Amino acid sequence: MSSKPFHFRYRESHTQDKNLKITIKIDVRYNLRYQNDILGSQNTQIKHFFKILLSTNSMVLINDYADTLLEDLSRFLEENEYSSVNLPDYTKTFQVAFFSGVINLQNGKLNNLNTIVRLNDSTVTYAPPYLRLYVPMKSTALNMNYTYTAQVMGMKPTGTVHGNITNCEMVIDVGISLANLRATLFELRVKKVTGLSLAFQGSGFFNSIVNGIKNMLIPTIEEFLPQKFEEFLLDLVHDKFSYYNSTICETLDDC
Repeated sequence: MSSKPFHFRYRESHTQDKNLKITIKIDVRYNLRYQNDILGSQNTQIKHFFKILLSTNSMVLINDYADTLLEDLSRFLEENEYSSVNLPDYTKTFQVAFFSGVINLQNGKLNNLNTIVRLNDSTVTYAPPYLRLYVPMKSTALNMNYTYTAQVMGMKPTGTVHGNITNCEMVIDVGISLANLRATLFELRVKKVTGLSLAFQGSGFFNSIVNGIKNMLIPTIEEFLPQKFEEFLLDLVHDKFSYYNSTICETLDDC
């Protein structure tokens, strides 16, 4: 391993218009055998990097890096069978034409969680003592399913519900302290879920009745889907952050 505490390389490109935008691809590797404070480093390239950050309103585009991170996340979720999450049961009373009843949705699953990609520009900003990574994300391939039981005219039809979600938007804001290399989660939020369509499959006559109430169910389902997806992501990120911070703590021996 090199005796230098940092390995750093970058490439920058400039536009010539008055709204100057600088794009930098960054590869910074910290040699954990050396406990130098990054801010006190004499490495001229790192100083140049911070100079560029500060001269461009403390913001640099990192779209390629964010794309790579999300590709790695997708592979991780798929390989570790984290691509679905349980959904809560839901009960709804309804009336369609002359028919009234109750429908119960059970055994719900939200699927294809490994289809997250970048939505807009991802950035890194320097806000002492943090380097903050901001990544807006989306998925256009989520789907869900439930089993259902209904009570209509004294009968109890059963079947399944399938749903497709055409738009789910999220954002994550992560900081790495340059004083001690610890990671902090500033924000992880599912901003909105829209474009949900539902289809009921069951026995003939009752199938047409329950399909008539799907528009009554969509607003409520679109309301609780972000919460369940967010809980899943927070649990996942919390575990990874805890592992990362624990490893840094033990490696630097400054717990």
